[in-house]
Amino acid sequence: MLIPDAHKEVKEKNKISKSASELIMELIQSHATSGNRLADLKAAINKFTSYFSAQNIFKFKTIFTETEQFLQFADELRNFMEEAKISEYEKRTNEQYSSVIRSIGHETTNLVSKSGEIKKIITQINNDFERKNFVGAIKKIELNIDESANKIVQLLIKIKTFNDEHSFDLGASNLFTSDGHESKNKQAIELLKQLLKEIVDFKRDHISLSDSFELKFRVVENQNDTGWVEKLSNVGSEGTDILVKAMVNIMLLNVFKEGASKRFKDFRLHCMMDEIGKLHPNNVKGILQFANDRNIYLINGSPTENNAVNYKHIYKLEKDDKSFTRVKRILTNHA
Repeated sequence: MLIPDAHKEVKEKNKISKSASELIMELIQSHATSGNRLADLKAAINKFTSYFSAQNIFKFKTIFTETEQFLQFADELRNFMEEAKISEYEKRTNEQYSSVIRSIGHETTNLVSKSGEIKKIITQINNDFERKNFVGAIKKIELNIDESANKIVQLLIKIKTFNDEHSFDLGASNLFTSDGHESKNKQAIELLKQLLKEIVDFKRDHISLSDSFELKFRVVENQNDTGWVEKLSNVGSEGTDILVKAMVNIMLLNVFKEGASKRFKDFRLHCMMDEIGKLHPNNVKGILQFANDRNIYLINGSPTENNAVNYKHIYKLEKDDKSFTRVKRILTNHA
């Protein structure tokens, strides 16, 4: 008698309480809900990835064409958050930008440290002219250095100063927090962004020592004082420019020659001087004496003739029939 009762109970459990039309409606609603949720998911993913560039640091995909790609991204993002990978990126990013700031600060320190040596050489050049000045129109030549006008150098010095002031803070905080270090991080990033922009505009792949300062000249010719100018082309006529340029080079050579003379006794230099034909004859004699007083002997390579008595030796250079250059002394001044 128990068996029929059990069979009846099973039938009651399997009894369907909804009609077929009701079930179809539920399926339609479920499908619509699923479609809406998928659309919401796609919209959320598109909005999320819109904040990232194609080459973003997290390597997030930013363009999706298939539904499976959206679902795969959602699954990977969930794993990304659950595994706390963002902390790893925070640490890595902080270490990288801190390292860049410190490296720039160190290299800039090495660059600007040369300014002391440059000032020393300039002082020696200025003193050299005072000791053995030029007999002629040039009454005074003076050199000086000023801060660099190069925008990259200016930014490098700013970054160096920032590193000096915040060297212990760099890397201690991170770029994504809103604590007290946030302004420092933003300042560091902004400096690096400005530097990158200037490097692109600079169109050169290096900074030289000469970029780290501005060299200025002051020349007094007769009663004309040029004041401080940045280019020798601004000191007077073409002949004066050439004369002053030659004198500056002679004094610079003399500074280095005197340093070498400590190791080599009776140290002398011979130098070829170009464009000497543009100088007034009186200045030719003066520049030769100016150089000889410093044990620097100029060789005039001008194709035009000058006053022979200004030179100790005069040579003629000519090619033979085999195109070999022959040097022939044609005059020696024993005075």
